[in-house]
Amino acid sequence: MNNEDKILNLVEKIYKELQDTKNELKDFRIETSNRFDKLENKLDDVEAKNANRHVEINSKLNKIEKEVSEHDDIIFKRIK
Repeated sequence: MNNEDKILNLVEKIYKELQDTKNELKDFRIETSNRFDKLENKLDDVEAKNANRHVEINSKLNKIEKEVSEHDDIIFKRIK
């Protein structure tokens, strides 16, 4: 095997390794993208639940505020 054949053989090995690395990076990118999509979906779910809970809490607070106001009115009338 002469020097040119050795160099060509080495270049072919390097090219193959680069192609393998390229494919690994592509697979990694796809996997990472899928993971981020899953995380984004979970975050969307958490945000929706949080918004619903916020509405529920506000509704309960409004009801309590109304009841306290009614009780204050009753007490005020009794005091007079």
